[in-house]
Amino acid sequence: MAKQAKQTPEGIVFPEDGEGGRSTQIAGRAAYAAAIGAIDKIAGEKTLKEKSWRKGYTKHVTKFVELSVVDAKAAVIGAEAGLEHMHDQFQFVRDGTAMSISKAMTSISTSFETGIVKGSKPMGKEPFEIPYGDTILKGMALCDQVWLC
Repeated sequence: MAKQAKQTPEGIVFPEDGEGGRSTQIAGRAAYAAAIGAIDKIAGEKTLKEKSWRKGYTKHVTKFVELSVVDAKAAVIGAEAGLEHMHDQFQFVRDGTAMSISKAMTSISTSFETGIVKGSKPMGKEPFEIPYGDTILKGMALCDQVWLC
């Protein structure tokens, strides 16, 4: 059986990981580190140094929320820093040419399209959990608290 050629991406893609691939973990860690670091430099550095992002990211997401609820300015500063990081680091590919999202938004004059990416792998076995007061919210208790369900 012949090996299928790798399809050239088009549209927004994750940043390259330095090893010829694209890592959602590396990108997510860096984006949160930028957002958190804009509010608290030391906490941002700890986020960037997280070795087990897959298992340890929730404490950094929680830290970002904790820092953001201090006041409205902190929330805006963190959100803007995270978005700026993603606009500068994530790439937009069109006709085989890659550029940052920031550059694409200012240099491409033709139209953009919206699409949906649906994953094919099953969700993990562990439910998403959020510390809340003296408890851990998950399942319907989490949905009820944030009005998602």
